[in-house]
Amino acid sequence: MPPCPSTLYWNVARVAPANRTVKSPTFVSTTDAGSMLRVKGSDTLCPLGPGVVDDWDFHGKRIRTFVNGDVDYRERGRRLREMRAGRYKLAYFTPEQLARNHVRAVLEQTKVSVLAIDEAHCVSQWGHDFRPDYLEVARLRERLPRVPLVALTATADPLTRKEVLGRLGLSSAQVFASSFDRPNIKYEIALKDSGRLPIAICGDGDFCMGVTALWTAVHYRIPLLVVVCNNRSFFNDELHQERVARIRNRPPENRWIGQRISDPEIDCAGLAAAQGAVGFEPVTRTADLVPTFEKAIAAVEAGQVAVVDVRVEPGYSAVATAAMLRGTEK
Repeated sequence: MPPCPSTLYWNVARVAPANRTVKSPTFVSTTDAGSMLRVKGSDTLCPLGPGVVDDWDFHGKRIRTFVNGDVDYRERGRRLREMRAGRYKLAYFTPEQLARNHVRAVLEQTKVSVLAIDEAHCVSQWGHDFRPDYLEVARLRERLPRVPLVALTATADPLTRKEVLGRLGLSSAQVFASSFDRPNIKYEIALKDSGRLPIAICGDGDFCMGVTALWTAVHYRIPLLVVVCNNRSFFNDELHQERVARIRNRPPENRWIGQRISDPEIDCAGLAAAQGAVGFEPVTRTADLVPTFEKAIAAVEAGQVAVVDVRVEPGYSAVATAAMLRGTEK
């Protein structure tokens, strides 16, 4: 299976020879060709994409960092200053941060070896509709015209590739494309005949969206216990909508629209039964958990698929909620 982009970037920065650089713009439609990246000594490699990682200490030196909206502004300033001073091999940015003039100014003052755009298909028409600041990537290239650029994506058809190349000014770029067919990716029943109990724990929203997968498990006689943590909401998205509402001066109390799953509540046990699984009625009391799970486990050990609907309180801890809404306080 191809390495994830963050792993790929890290290994490139770690092992690349100091005297080699990419000599021409490159567009890669799978992550397999990521070895095209090269880093010069202590220079900075800047992958630009939606994923971020934690700082990494390596042999006593902090060599990579990230800058996004969840980082306190004082800490963001410190990281930008250290990046400009050449303290990092890798710096991860979200597109939203690249839209800030002071961030782009710092990048212009930094000895950048390579600009790597992860999930480059987001530069295309539908991608930047979702995250408009992806268009800032193209403007950043105008500010750093001599810095080699590599664009990485695994989901770009020919029309999308053409659009991305145009938006990034890569008309003469080398293009490396492979098929969407990934024969190296396969499914296996890892716990078959191991005596271990396969358990899936998911939220009510995910369960409802993928409930027909239960039919496959039932059809192929795959014993499985599914525990639905049912808070009657896509609650994570409720907080995201509240955050956006606060930023845009909209009423945050409307955060539930399109996310709350109640009135009427979904019958998860009924959905499970419709796929041929054994569905257990909602568990609303702690005292009922053990006897319900005993029955469900007995069903799984008999070769069946069992689904237990466990009702949990909607919401996160005060600390988690405050972290997700940080920066929107008035």
